[in-house]
Amino acid sequence: MQIIFFIFLIIAFCISLIISFVPIVFIGQDLWYGKKKNAPFVPAPDVVMGDLIAHISIAPDSVVYDLGSGDGKVLRALYEKNKTGTFVGIERGVIPHILACIKHRTIQNLSFKRKDFFDIHLSDANVVVLYLFPELLDALLPKLNTELKAGAVVYSLDFQFSERKPDEVISFDQTRKRGKNLYKYIF
Repeated sequence: MQIIFFIFLIIAFCISLIISFVPIVFIGQDLWYGKKKNAPFVPAPDVVMGDLIAHISIAPDSVVYDLGSGDGKVLRALYEKNKTGTFVGIERGVIPHILACIKHRTIQNLSFKRKDFFDIHLSDANVVVLYLFPELLDALLPKLNTELKAGAVVYSLDFQFSERKPDEVISFDQTRKRGKNLYKYIF
């Protein structure tokens, strides 16, 4: 009888763990990715930061957007290259947005907005930086075509639009798993 009671307790404990754990997992995903799960937080590799800084051109007083900015390290690196511009990170996930705001809180012309980048108007952008999967790039392309001013430049790390050829492909160390190519598009 004690064995049956003990087995019952173990089963009840496991069921209660499952019932409490499943909502925590889904809530946690919402905090990292936002309600839509199509743009997970995958930070740009640290090893590629020097390459990005060397190849992304930012004129003085440019407005630079990083769509899906995560913790803000790419935008911060670009800010360090040219401190006279305006740098705006757009991130939907709660936790990456909070991390970016905390890490970069002392820089006046570097800001982060917790929004869906499809809801942000980009007409003032001179430079847009992307590290997004191809499906999301393709969904974003009509918005970029409509909103970006002539001469605005879009840089995409690792992935390219399927409906548009890049104006330039900048190759980095091809032995890396991530951070091999930077695609430059002039709109």
